Amino acid sequence: MPGWAEGSRWPLFVLGLVLMSAGIAIRQCAVALLGRFFTIDVRVHPGQAVVERGPYRWVRHPSYTGMILTFIGIGLAFGNWAALAVLAVVPTVGLLVRIRFEERALLDGLGEPYRRFAANRPRLFPGVW
Repeated sequence: MPGWAEGSRWPLFVLGLVLMSAGIAIRQCAVALLGRFFTIDVRVHPGQAVVERGPYRWVRHPSYTGMILTFIGIGLAFGNWAALAVLAVVPTVGLLVRIRFEERALLDGLGEPYRRFAANRPRLFPGVW
């Protein structure tokens, strides 16, 4: 697949790097705030509580927000529409499915505190979803 038009390559490359950096920083912050409760499996652990600091002030799943921004940034930096489409769409669809399972587990495991938390924040992007 052809890349971007030659005149627009550098601004999109730089934007891609900025989005990748922001995404990585957001994800790392989210993971650090969850500490030992961050796992790859979907379940609530004994002693786990709702985290409302850092990026969790604005969205329910900042780790996934960071991943999506990182993948979009990589697609832009590659300078190829096909790469951008694949990197933006495929992981996002997977994350949307995972979020449904994860939120069910969080509601079951944490109850009312998570319900209140979720009622006041979008899932991934403020003003979007």
